[in-house]
Amino acid sequence: AYMRMSELKKAIFLMIAHQCEVQAVFELRALFTHFDTRNRGSLSMADLRQVLTASGMGPLTAERVIHALDRNSDAEIGWTEFTAAAICVSVCRNTRVVDAVFGTFDTDQDGKITADD
Repeated sequence: AYMRMSELKKAIFLMIAHQCEVQAVFELRALFTHFDTRNRGSLSMADLRQVLTASGMGPLTAERVIHALDRNSDAEIGWTEFTAAAICVSVCRNTRVVDAVFGTFDTDQDGKITADD
């Protein structure tokens, strides 16, 4: 789902991930650090590709996922990028969080997000 989202939606999830205090974040941190074998705070595309294909994901799908996760095109998947994708589904179901993020972008509070906002 995350890899098919528009750039705006991905940016919103990055913002949510940066500010999020979800219980699952602790589990995500453990998972992320487990795969961050070089202890750099990021996963290389090669490392993530290996993890995804070892878990049974097809090579083309793995490439699509990696491309979607690497938001700043630095060939590394950072913690926030990883978290944004991982919490995507749970956050969408939490209207309080969605409303708070919407309110952040809707600076003139007219119920719409425009280029001026």
